[in-house]
Amino acid sequence: HGSREVVVVASALATCDPGDVLAETLPRLLAAGVRVSAVSLQASVHVYKRLADETGGLSGVCLNAGHLRDLVMGHAVPPPAGGPGPGAGGGEVVCEFVEMGFPGRESSDVPTLVHASGVSG
Repeated sequence: HGSREVVVVASALATCDPGDVLAETLPRLLAAGVRVSAVSLQASVHVYKRLADETGGLSGVCLNAGHLRDLVMGHAVPPPAGGPGPGAGGGEVVCEFVEMGFPGRESSDVPTLVHASGVSG
């Protein structure tokens, strides 16, 4: 399982967006329950900071290579599972994780051949 989370690593000093991120994208992120975090390599950018603040994410500007490692590794720990669910008496915890997985590997006793062609159609 995983959470709905986006981590942005950027080195830009500003953004050039095709639309209004704060008026159009932010409400959609909030409605979908997506948590946005940002790691800036050069300077703090208002849009990244605001997205992180509004969605409950983290934002930071790295000072050196060690600090960059700390900022990125801070996202390796999963976020808390969530609070009590609606209608719960305060004891039930609802987990807002998204189910995901990887395809299983199949093995066979029968040898198989894989053919790859460099011709694109």
